[in-house]
Amino acid sequence: MQVSMIVVPQAQQRYDTVGDWRFDTDGNLHITVSQLSDPRYETLIAVHELVEALLCKAAGITEASVTAFDTAYQGNGEPGDDPKAPYRHQHAAATFFEKKMAKLLGVNWKAYDRVVAAK
Repeated sequence: MQVSMIVVPQAQQRYDTVGDWRFDTDGNLHITVSQLSDPRYETLIAVHELVEALLCKAAGITEASVTAFDTAYQGNGEPGDDPKAPYRHQHAAATFFEKKMAKLLGVNWKAYDRVVAAK
């Protein structure tokens, strides 16, 4: 499996999100991250997407089901935090690693979270 990550302007995301993942027909993982004000922020999004994608794949949760849930989501906050999200546990684990990486990179979580939420 190959893993690729690309940073794009927000308008180039498939839907309203700062991070997106998909597996192609060869099993390669493609991660798309929105361009943010700090490259460390982009790295944190990529880490989150990598962990979430791999855990979803291991659990048999498809990208299609994740994307369908995300695009239909009408609540507040992150769709993956919703108890009805089919990938809630994988999202929570990805957030755990994202927060740990933020601390190691010297990123203030609250400031980072505000930037991400504003996208």
